[in-house]
Amino acid sequence: MLAFLVTWLPTVYLWAAFILASIAYLIRDKLPLRRWSKILVAATTFYYLAYAALATALQYYVWKESGAFTAGLLNSPLDSLVQRITFWGKLPFIANSRLGYFVFYSLERFWLSALLSVACGLVFWLILKGLKKHRERFFEDGEVELGTLAAMMAGWPQFVVFVPFVFALVVIISIIRLAFFKEAYTTLGIPMLFAVLLTHIFSNSLVPLLVKLAP
Repeated sequence: MLAFLVTWLPTVYLWAAFILASIAYLIRDKLPLRRWSKILVAATTFYYLAYAALATALQYYVWKESGAFTAGLLNSPLDSLVQRITFWGKLPFIANSRLGYFVFYSLERFWLSALLSVACGLVFWLILKGLKKHRERFFEDGEVELGTLAAMMAGWPQFVVFVPFVFALVVIISIIRLAFFKEAYTTLGIPMLFAVLLTHIFSNSLVPLLVKLAP
């Protein structure tokens, strides 16, 4: 049951958050978008941290119950070579403890992506705050917070394709609105939500491609 939960919880939660965010945007005239976006940002932060903790606990249980070899990994300091070439060498009280390898494995496998996903939201919030300061007409009330949520829902490493999707969609939607509706300005709410959707549809193919193209 726990394995099933760990496998499917990310998909279920992130799609639920996306649907709730979309509904909040659509009814923003009736319910304050800023407040609901903040609630969802807090919930998504909690989700990432709780999921990492759950996955860590489950990994410990599986290794402990799967035989002598995996149980031995729970009593193994981190390899000295890894300590020398990573920042773990600066934390010998963890790396040299009996859980040194398990802590390293759990942080790399579960916690790093969770913390970076939350950090993506913070980075995008700073970007949007800067844009709003100079181009406030591109934002409705609450869209900065909605963008923070969108970046967190995209997560890491999908954030690297989410941001280009946002700005490409802003251009495309602006052209459509100007051509067909004679509207000069496009706010960022719809492009950000669509960018989350496209990110999760195409990230499995685009992220590995970007990694290959990186110098």
